[in-house]
Amino acid sequence: MLRSYSAQLNGAELTWLGQPPVFAAGTRVLVVVDEATEVPEPAPVRYALGDLAGRLQWQGDAVAAQRAQRDVW
Repeated sequence: MLRSYSAQLNGAELTWLGQPPVFAAGTRVLVVVDEATEVPEPAPVRYALGDLAGRLQWQGDAVAAQRAQRDVW
């Protein structure tokens, strides 16, 4: 007799969805992986950071300012 159960395969671990089936000792189980019903990865969350970024208008010699800061340490 054939029965169908829903499960999720995570690497080498099989997680039953809903009630896990109870198999009799010595019963063979065939697991068929259907790639068409694979759950898609969730889209990464993108944050709008435009209000936190800006552009600095530098007046002067950048290398001289870097050397001055390095000499402070």
